[in-house]
Amino acid sequence: MTAVTSPGVGQSAASGLVLALHPRARVERVGVSALHLRVDGVVVPLDAGSSAAATALVELGNRAASDAELLSGLPRHEWSTVLLRIRELDALGALCYSVRSGGRDVATAEAFGPGLPLSPERGTLPERVRLSRFAIASAGRDAAAIGSAVARARLRIHDPALLGVLLSMAAPRPGAEVAGLLPLPEGETLARLLLASGVLVACDEHGVAVEDGAPLGDWNLHDALFHARTRWGLRAAPESVMSPAVATMPSLVKPPMSDQVIVLPTSATAPAVSLGEVLRTRRSNLRSGDSVMTLGQLGDLLDAAARIQRVRPPVPPHQPYEAGHRPYPSGGACHPLETYVAVARCDGLSQGLYHYDPLHHRLEVLAGREPHAARLVAHYPDLDAAAGPRQVVLVITARFARISRKYDEIAYALLLKEAGAYLQTLYLVATALGLAPCALGGGDASLIAHAIGCSVWEESSVAEFSVGAVTRSGA
Repeated sequence: MTAVTSPGVGQSAASGLVLALHPRARVERVGVSALHLRVDGVVVPLDAGSSAAATALVELGNRAASDAELLSGLPRHEWSTVLLRIRELDALGALCYSVRSGGRDVATAEAFGPGLPLSPERGTLPERVRLSRFAIASAGRDAAAIGSAVARARLRIHDPALLGVLLSMAAPRPGAEVAGLLPLPEGETLARLLLASGVLVACDEHGVAVEDGAPLGDWNLHDALFHARTRWGLRAAPESVMSPAVATMPSLVKPPMSDQVIVLPTSATAPAVSLGEVLRTRRSNLRSGDSVMTLGQLGDLLDAAARIQRVRPPVPPHQPYEAGHRPYPSGGACHPLETYVAVARCDGLSQGLYHYDPLHHRLEVLAGREPHAARLVAHYPDLDAAAGPRQVVLVITARFARISRKYDEIAYALLLKEAGAYLQTLYLVATALGLAPCALGGGDASLIAHAIGCSVWEESSVAEFSVGAVTRSGA
């Protein structure tokens, strides 16, 4: 059998590279040399080759060790088998690596998911390296962290001085100098771990790296981070989908915002148009003629697209909150979206701003918000010349705690998907009613938050939808 080497052989646990099982992984002994690896809900059988080797691998769940420590006490002919099992654990994303200096850990790398090996490669460091343009640092409970939005792992930094050094590497540096810049004797080992984790990248003399070309060249930091943080396999899988804060979720229906209400009318009969025809004829249409949308049409639109159809009381433990059913889907039936109606022209309704009560199908009059409504309706002046005067704009906001207290890290992604489903529902209903519908982009989140008197981080807009009378050919 060919001997298999691994970085760190010959190093002691007092310094150098040490490894341990990832916090989400567990190795169980099921026989003399037979093991089961449990990671992210998957069970992988492993054969350590001997009882002593199995014991060494199980110990990785209890303490970090260098390769040399793992192999100590084992016959030389068993080394290759143990190192192969280590490579298998690494390939499954079941290991974390720490650089230890003077008996203390200075940085620890943790893989985000299966199939993401972290093992630093041996050999000469690249000719030039720099900080990845996808690198991002954050503060944690017990240590700072730095990672790459497009890479396989994050590093917990236990020595604060390291962060300043890493940020200084935004400009290209000769690879041979990098180890000397890192303030510890194990600088080269740390440099290899930073490269393996994607925090540092190899580049040319102009700073151009592989990540600057296709496909990563088509991504910016914030989009890549958002994508990675909301997809399993690109981030650390949560122990539970449900956040512990779910028990404090706000009520399904927002408390009344006004005592002055307008009950919305609804038609007794549905439009005589098929779903297939509505789907084929749906267009974005901002153009409206002399006709004005009526209060009845607005009532029909909101009744069919946004009204709460049923309230489901809390059912612990899986649904310890009040849930709702509307015409469009919502993650966990949380329904965090609210609808505000900014009116410029509507037959039967005065200019101003209104909040839609989806449970009682009525508008709450937000007195004194006429200037806010006018600004919300006129927020897209570049469209007005061709489109004509806008009639009504539905400002769709989110009460963020209504979904973040259940879904935590993936909450905003779910919220945007829900907003898209709501917009499409509005499109189809408006088309069936013969109205002119058009989703708008880039609304003023601060303006609507100011109008309703709350922080933009508590409730603010995530989408806008223009609607008016007389549909003409759209785009």
